[in-house]
Amino acid sequence: LLAAGCSPPGPRAFLDGAKGKTERVGPYVRNRLVFPSSPQANLKLLREWKRVFHGDCVDFDYHLWGDWRNDPGQLQLGRVLHRDVCNLERLGMQGFISCQNQRPFFPTGIWMELMGRGLWNPEMPFDDIVDRYLADLFGAGSDKVRSYLQTIGLLFDPSFLRGEKKGAAARRNELARLAKVPKAVAWFRPFMRAGRRSRDPVTREAWQLMDEHA
Repeated sequence: LLAAGCSPPGPRAFLDGAKGKTERVGPYVRNRLVFPSSPQANLKLLREWKRVFHGDCVDFDYHLWGDWRNDPGQLQLGRVLHRDVCNLERLGMQGFISCQNQRPFFPTGIWMELMGRGLWNPEMPFDDIVDRYLADLFGAGSDKVRSYLQTIGLLFDPSFLRGEKKGAAARRNELARLAKVPKAVAWFRPFMRAGRRSRDPVTREAWQLMDEHA
């Protein structure tokens, strides 16, 4: 199940915008900091900082602080989170601190899995982590879970939900996508009902949470 023709831009990883036009970064003024919003400008700040400081740097970041509410399919934000933690060395950083809500586990804990696996082994591909995690959690039918999460993710535009897109056209586009959500949920219902009959109590509970999310 895929939402054909629906591909709203999601959140961006640092390296996703590394080659784009860089917004202006002003001079440092103590206690008057104005932080840029684009990945490119943040990387420019990092490069400028490393010209005068040669010690260890860490990424103190906010992937799961608030934007998780804007990605009910979890995989758009999950891909950004995984890409960022796996590229820390390439970015010239030696660590990662996640400033986040402590319980973003609905409907799954895939964000934490991607962050942990990515920090432990940056060479492990995103798709391998997702497929293994969902198979461990949901058992038979995990491929349907992934299809469902991908579809739901495409039907919500994080940029619109963050208020970055305004006006009548943006509202019409978002409403057109959201109108397709009930059909996606209806497609998934038979698989959820079957999963809730699993003999494994953890798998059964995972399907129950997915049902509540739907």
